[in-house]
Parts: sequence; structure tokens; C-alpha cells
Amino acid sequence: MQHNPGPAAGKEVGQAPPRPLQPARLLILGAGSGAVLAGSVGGVILAAIWIVGSPQGARRAILWASLHGVLIGAAGLGTGAFSGVAVISLAPHLTRRGHAVALGAALGAVLGGGLGALVWEEAAGQPVALASLLANTLAGAIVALFARHSLRT
Repeated sequence: MQHNPGPAAGKEVGQAPPRPLQPARLLILGAGSGAVLAGSVGGVILAAIWIVGSPQGARRAILWASLHGVLIGAAGLGTGAFSGVAVISLAPHLTRRGHAVALGAALGAVLGGGLGALVWEEAAGQPVALASLLANTLAGAIVALFARHSLRT
């Protein structure tokens, strides 16, 4: 039997090429990634806003930012899941990486803005709304970028 190097030339014999992520796995990975990204970025944004507003209360600002980061991360669950599934579903139409990023960012902005609208009238609602919008937009873009990349490998 002859050895045919094929597209996997240079790889270890018997090693299968990487497969694209399955939709269910991508949904779970996207949701988890979106939650972690949005929650941590949102918490950092809030901490920065509140520390600048009251430097002497930095410890308290970080605590409250962390707690609100969890709330923003909850919206990030939906951001990551929707972004990943949307990119997989619309893969034939997303011919460029920028299209996938824009779709993920738009979905993140909608979900982050939705959370922002819910908390707008609460005490400290405006900074939470801003952090939610920014963090979920970024999380949606990143998850969509990696979801598109998983289709290419």
C-alpha cells in the first residue's frame, strides 16, 4: 500500500484533520464564552467608571462592578449562543470575516442594549447599561469570529 500525503502532509500518521465544531457544541462554547467575556469586560468597564467617579471607594466599586458583571455575563450567555448559531446558520452568506464579526457585534449590541434598557431607571443603571452594551457587543464579535474560524478549519 502506497502512502498518500494528501492535505495532511507533515502531520503525524493516523492523525485526523480538525473537524468543524458541531452546532450543539458551538452553542455551549459560544454561550459560555459570551458569558465570561461579557461579564469580565463589563465588570472592568464598571469598575473603571466607578473608581474614576469615587477614587476613595475603589474597593467598594470593584465589588459592585463584579456583582453587576455577573448580570452582564447573564446577557452574554444569549449573546454568545446567538452569535455562534447565527454564524453557523448563515455561513454561506458570510463570505468575509468582517461580515461574521459585524453580525456577532450587532446581536451583542441588541442583547446588551436590552439589558441596559431594563436597568436604565435603577440606581447606577446608566453605567451598567453602557457597560452591558459595550461588553456584549465585543463578546458577540469575538464569539462570531471564532465560530466562523471553526468552520474554516
